[in-house]
Amino acid sequence: MPTGPIDALAAVEDGSVFVAYNAIPRDHFVDSELAQRRSRTRIVHVSAQGAPRELTTGDTLAGSDVRALAFSPQHGLWAGTSAGLFVMKPPGREDAGAEAERFEPVTGQGRLPPMPIRRLAIAPDESHTLWMGVDRQGDTPPFIVGYRPGTGWVYTLTPDLGVPRGGAIDDLAFTPDGDLVVAVGGTLARGRVFVPIAPPPPPAPRSIWLAASALGALVATAAAIVALAHRRNLYLRTPLTDRALSGMPSALASMRRLRVLDESWSRLGLPETRIPHIEALASTAPHAPAQLRALAELLGMENAATAPVQELPHGLSLLAARLPYPAPLRDHTVALVSLDLDLARRAEPAHLRAAFEAALQGAGQRFELPFVLLARDDVARDLLPADLDSLHLGERELKALLFARNPQHTFAGLLHARHLVALSPYATAGEVKDEQMFFGRVALLKELLLASSIQHIVIGPRRVGKTSLLKRLLRELPARRPDVEAVFVDLLGVADHARAARALARALRIDAPRDQDPETALADLLRARFQDSGKRGVVLLDEADGLIQADAARGFPLLAAMRTLQAEEVCSFVLAGYLFLYRESLNQRSPLYNFATVRLLGPLEREAARDLALKPMQRLGVAYADPELPAQIAEKTGGYPSFVQVLCDAALDVLRDAGSGDLVLSAEHLALAEQKVGISLRDIFRSNAGDAAQLLVHRLLDRDDFSAADAEQALTSALGRAVPAATVDQALQELRLFGFLVEQDDRFSFAIPLLRDTLRAGDPAREAEQLVEAMAHGG
Repeated sequence: MPTGPIDALAAVEDGSVFVAYNAIPRDHFVDSELAQRRSRTRIVHVSAQGAPRELTTGDTLAGSDVRALAFSPQHGLWAGTSAGLFVMKPPGREDAGAEAERFEPVTGQGRLPPMPIRRLAIAPDESHTLWMGVDRQGDTPPFIVGYRPGTGWVYTLTPDLGVPRGGAIDDLAFTPDGDLVVAVGGTLARGRVFVPIAPPPPPAPRSIWLAASALGALVATAAAIVALAHRRNLYLRTPLTDRALSGMPSALASMRRLRVLDESWSRLGLPETRIPHIEALASTAPHAPAQLRALAELLGMENAATAPVQELPHGLSLLAARLPYPAPLRDHTVALVSLDLDLARRAEPAHLRAAFEAALQGAGQRFELPFVLLARDDVARDLLPADLDSLHLGERELKALLFARNPQHTFAGLLHARHLVALSPYATAGEVKDEQMFFGRVALLKELLLASSIQHIVIGPRRVGKTSLLKRLLRELPARRPDVEAVFVDLLGVADHARAARALARALRIDAPRDQDPETALADLLRARFQDSGKRGVVLLDEADGLIQADAARGFPLLAAMRTLQAEEVCSFVLAGYLFLYRESLNQRSPLYNFATVRLLGPLEREAARDLALKPMQRLGVAYADPELPAQIAEKTGGYPSFVQVLCDAALDVLRDAGSGDLVLSAEHLALAEQKVGISLRDIFRSNAGDAAQLLVHRLLDRDDFSAADAEQALTSALGRAVPAATVDQALQELRLFGFLVEQDDRFSFAIPLLRDTLRAGDPAREAEQLVEAMAHGG
C-alpha cells in the first residue's frame, strides 16, 4: 500500500475506496510487489477485507495527473486528469469487453476534447450524469461541463450561467434533492442543472481543435451562438416549477428575451394570465399591495385588481377578500395579510399582535375562520394573534397555488390538510346532497325516468345509495316529466300507519288527517291530492320495510289501497327497502308481488366508482401519488358508493393527521385508511347479516368461490346437524343483497375485498364458535 500523498479518492457503496497517487517514488511503497511496478500514476482499490489491489493504468494515463475520482455502479470508475476524462467500466457490463479493468479515454462522440479536469461530481438522476470542473485555459475562466455517459450530450456552464468567477473550481457536490453546489474561492453557488437531450452533432475533426487558438474570434462567436442555443434548449426542457420562487421573475424575463416563453408555458397547460401572478408573488421586493391583489385574483376574488389594501404599522398590509370557494368561506370576509418580517421583527411582539388583531377585527374576520398570511419565511408564533388560525403561504404553498390547474381547489386542499376548515367532499352518513357527488347509476336513472309508469321497488342494504337515487329522481322528474308531481317520504323507523300518514302530510305540506281510518289514511291523502289535480303523483317511499311489514301483520289494507291507486293511474309508487320488501316482492301470495318492477341496487360501474375516488379529490386539490390508486379504492370496496366515500374520507383524515400539509395521497396513506375502514365494514356486516349468514361467511372465508351445496355443507358441519335448504337460501340471499357476495353461473364469490381481508385478519374460527353458541342458545 503506498504511503505517499493521496491526490484523489472515490468511495463505493460497499465500503471500499479507490485511491489515486501521482508520481510516487519507489521508497514510498510498503508492499514490495507494488514497488516493482513503478509508474507515474497509480490507482489502488482498497476494500474492507483483503489486500489492496492496484488497477491497471498501463500507458493510458501516462504523462497525466489524476485530479479527481468518482464511482458510479452504472458506469464504473471515472478519472478526471490533467489530460481529460477517462473511465474504467465495471466488470459484468456487456460493453466492458474482455479487458474490463482498463481505463479508456472518453470523448463524448467528439464533443469532449482533452481538457484539464480538477473536480468530478455524479448527479443523482437516472443517467448518473457526470459534471466536471475544468481548469482555466489561457484567458478562458474555469467552467463546468455536464456529460451524459454513453452519449454525445454535453452542456457547458460558464460564469455567464452562474458559475462564480475565480481562478479554479475548488469543489463540486450534489445535494440529495439534485441541486449542484459549486465552490470557487470563498463563493458558493447552488442551482438545478440539466444536460439537454438532443442529437449530437458530427464529431469535430482534430484539426479544428489544433487550430482553435488561431481562430479565437471565430470560436468565441460560435461559442456564444452555441451557448444561446443551449440556454434556449435548457429553458424549454427544464420545468419552471423546479426553480426557486425568487428566481422565477428573472427566468421569465430571460425566456421572453430568448423567445421561448410561449412554447415553454404552453407545455405547462396553464393560462397566460397566470404569468403576472407569478411575477408579482415571486418578487422579493416589498410590493405588498400588488402581491395581495395578485393572490386575491388567483383565488377567484372579483374586482381583485382594484381592491383596496390597507397599509398598517409594523410591516402589515391587509386586503379584505370575498372568495367564492370553498363554500364555508363564501359568505364571509377572509383577510389576506402580507407581513414584512424585517419590519415585524423590529416591533414589540405585543404591539404587533395588537395591530394584527385590530386590523382583522376591522376587516370583519370571523374568529372561527382562518386568515391567509403571505410571508416567504417562517413566522414565529408569538408574532401572530393567539386565538386565530392562519394559513401561512410560504414558498412551497405559493408554488402549489401558482402552478395548480385550479388554484381555488388547491387553496381548499391546503385549508383542509392543515386542519383549518373541514372540507371533505365525501358523505359518510345520509344521502348525497351535492349533485357533483352523484356518480354512476346513469343507466338505472334513465330507465326510471323514461318508464311509461314509474312503478319500482328498489332493493339494497343501508348506505348502498337508495336514498341518493330517490332524491336524484325527485330533482329530475319536474323537468323530465312535467305531467307528474313527485313527493318524497322518509319512512326510516316508521312502522305504523298513522305515523306514515303524518309523514306524508308533512311532505305534502298539509294538515295531518284526524278522523280517517289510520290503515288507509296515507292512500286517502294521496287520492285527495292527485285524483283531480291534472297531474299524476309519483310517491317515493324510502326505507319502506317497517311500514310494509306492519301492513302485512294487518292483512295489507294499505298496500291494497295503493294497488288500487296505481291501477286507477291516480299515482304510482317507488318503494325503497331491504330484506322484507324483497321477500314480499317474490311471494306470489303477497300484494307486493307484481306491484312494481324490482331493481336490485348493487355496486357502481367500475369507471363510476373510480371517478368517485378521483374527481372529488381533484376538486379539493388533492392528487394521488400513483394514478392506479383510485382504481384500487374501487376494487377494495367492491365499487359500493358508500364504502368508496368512507374509505376516501378516511384517507383524507390520514393525510391531515400526517401533519406535513402535503396534498398528495400515497399508498401508505391509503393502507392506514383501509385499517380504519375495515373495522367499520366489519361492524356494518354484523348488523346487516343474520347469524346463519355470518357463520357461513366465516366458514368459507378462505374459498375464492363456492356453490350453494358448499354453503349447505359449511353450515351443516359447523352446527353438527342438517340445515334446511330454506335456511341456506335465506343466508345466501342476505349476503347477495348486502353486496358481500356476487353470484355468477351458480357460483358465489366475495365482492368486497376490504371486508373479506378484515374478517380474515381477525379470528374467523373463534367468531364461528361464538355464532354457533348463539344459534344453539336461540334454539
